Amino acid sequence: MGHSIHSLSILTATLTLTSLTLASRPTQASSFTNGSFELGPEPGNFTTLTTGSTAIPGWLVLGNSIDYISSWQASDGTRSLDLSGQGPGRIQQTFDTITGATYQVLFDLAGNPGDSPSTKLLRVAASGGSAQDYSFNTTGKTVTAMGWQTTAYSFTATSPSTTLLFTSLTNSPYGPALDNVRVSTDGVTSVPTPALLPGLIGMGVAAWRRRRAEAQATGE
Repeated sequence: MGHSIHSLSILTATLTLTSLTLASRPTQASSFTNGSFELGPEPGNFTTLTTGSTAIPGWLVLGNSIDYISSWQASDGTRSLDLSGQGPGRIQQTFDTITGATYQVLFDLAGNPGDSPSTKLLRVAASGGSAQDYSFNTTGKTVTAMGWQTTAYSFTATSPSTTLLFTSLTNSPYGPALDNVRVSTDGVTSVPTPALLPGLIGMGVAAWRRRRAEAQATGE
């Protein structure tokens, strides 16, 4: 009988811990979205979006302005950005993260080849993380052969939501070009989801019944 009570106590504690783990998971209110900027108003050749604009779903425009472009070679789809509109601008998106998890950001970088400077400068940062600067040389590039390069940035989330920023450091209307932003997790420890909970309960009950039968068979 003592073994049966002990097994039942372990089962109860396990299910309680599982329930608390599920309850502590961050609510998935928003996921990273629209990394290729394909959702949004028709830009024509290009549309200048000024600070405060949310015309591109998922993104907020800050700084001076950016150009939303469909008249040059995009990296993914038909639309991309020049992060210097009339002057250096930036965009940001806030999305759900798991505190302590490491995230990798991949993005495609090029530059507006229309005029100087030939080297375009970009800064990437995530809230709670360090900023990193990147450069792209447009020498020999054209609007039909942009020379997009896939580039990486990583950060460790410090809260249940993170703001990712891309900022032009080029003081010119011909700035760094951005497309195909994607975010993935690295080393995130998964926890049971509600869909798996019935299976866990069933496994626990089966184990408890087996131990109870063994105890009865031995007269304990």
